[in-house]
Amino acid sequence: MKKESLKAKLNMKMYKSGGKWWKAIILTVLSALETPFNTGTYALFFLLIQQRRMEWLLPFVGAYIATYILILWLNKEAVKAVNNYKAEVTTEIKVACIKNAIAEGVDPGAVISFIDNDLKLVMENYFGNIIKIVKSVAVVVFTLMLTLSSNWIFALIYFVIGLLPLKLSKFIGTKTMETTEQYTNSIGKTTALIKDIIKNKGTILNYNRIEDALKRAMRSIFKSEKDFAQANNAVEFVGLYMNVLYVIVNIIPIAIGIYMGIKGYITIPAFIAVQYSSGWIVGSLGQVAGLMAVLKSTEPVREKIINFKDIVIPNEKDIEDVKKIEFKEVDFAYSEDKKIIKKLSFKTEKGGKMLIQGASGSGKSTILRLISGELFPDSGKVLLNDRELKNKRLGFVSQNPAVFNESLRYNITLGKDFNETQIKKAVEGAGLVDFVEEHGLDYLIEDEGGNISGGQKQRIEIARALLYNCSVLLVDEGTSALDKDTADKVHNTILGLGKTVVEVAHYIPDEVKVKFDTVLELE
Repeated sequence: MKKESLKAKLNMKMYKSGGKWWKAIILTVLSALETPFNTGTYALFFLLIQQRRMEWLLPFVGAYIATYILILWLNKEAVKAVNNYKAEVTTEIKVACIKNAIAEGVDPGAVISFIDNDLKLVMENYFGNIIKIVKSVAVVVFTLMLTLSSNWIFALIYFVIGLLPLKLSKFIGTKTMETTEQYTNSIGKTTALIKDIIKNKGTILNYNRIEDALKRAMRSIFKSEKDFAQANNAVEFVGLYMNVLYVIVNIIPIAIGIYMGIKGYITIPAFIAVQYSSGWIVGSLGQVAGLMAVLKSTEPVREKIINFKDIVIPNEKDIEDVKKIEFKEVDFAYSEDKKIIKKLSFKTEKGGKMLIQGASGSGKSTILRLISGELFPDSGKVLLNDRELKNKRLGFVSQNPAVFNESLRYNITLGKDFNETQIKKAVEGAGLVDFVEEHGLDYLIEDEGGNISGGQKQRIEIARALLYNCSVLLVDEGTSALDKDTADKVHNTILGLGKTVVEVAHYIPDEVKVKFDTVLELE
């Protein structure tokens, strides 16, 4: 039962519904009429010659041209419908991938690798091939109807023999699946490595490790490209195997047809009609067999997609301001052999000012991540408003500020509507006035904040926290990139807002430290 359930999931039925899907399928089926139309008219050529009906020639040519124009239009509309459907599905899967990354904390490199490689593979080898299979099956059905009307015995022989390639598809599909899975794994590792090298290029240059980095990249790229070639080989070989099988199985009914023609059991026009159209039946069934094998190769990627986690977006009214934070006997470890936090208990009420200090690795930042819900305790409880609160509003100011490749306004507001007075007040509180006056709120921040300094990034995050007027501010080395005067001003602003502040800092001047009512020293 479990196996059947998984198989049903791998069909990804959620993406095979809706208007665009059915429009693509219906038009694809109708476009398959081109094959029986061609085979039928081909047989009529011989019928006209055999009966010497000259008066039918011009009407026949006119009807043929008119019908073919209609078929051309159907093919054009089918192509448009299929591409529109693919665009919609690609969008849905990409959004699902992003949701999963947010819900599961997936590494950005893995997300990019999936979108750039795995998704293209599944769109072409799964969704693209499903459309091709639908058309091939429609060709078989329509053409079989035509051949049965000519000579049902001969047509049945073709159909039965044409089913033989389907038996081979399961074996070949397993091989293509293995090579595809190997490629998706290696390209994921390569993408992560390249991202790592580029991100840490400064360190590589400083320590003159360029040659080593390039060697690692070359080994990884070569392996992924070799795996890609093997995956492509497996797919291409499917076509080659099926072509050979098609030739073998096609000659058998032709020989039977020749025998029936010599014996007088079938007329020449009927033989031509059945042989030509049944050739399409055998070929289409062979194509279906090959496509089914390639379809199977996408199972590893499809399994990733159906296992994507969704995120629940709470209504604004369901989000609570945090008025109380309490840790009760909290333990936390990143690995089994080393606990970061042991039996930690503390409490801070609304408006409290708490400073957390300690050596590097003592768990200062981990405490903030436990409060925000990014991490969960191994034992004990983290209570917000006296319960394990899910939908909460917290301001966060970090040592690695989150900035987006968007305008300065967006980076402060995150797309929410605020009036200019509110934005101006937040900008002033964060010490961003000079920057805004020089560049304006429409100034475009480059990828990862490439055109602004570390201090400016932190001020943007501080402005964001002030603008959203959160009742709690979590500050993780939030002023570390600021000069002393600006840091003092920001601290005066943050600590004078009447909000609960939990700050993690390696160093805080004594004149600022006295403004905290609780100082937690970690060992």
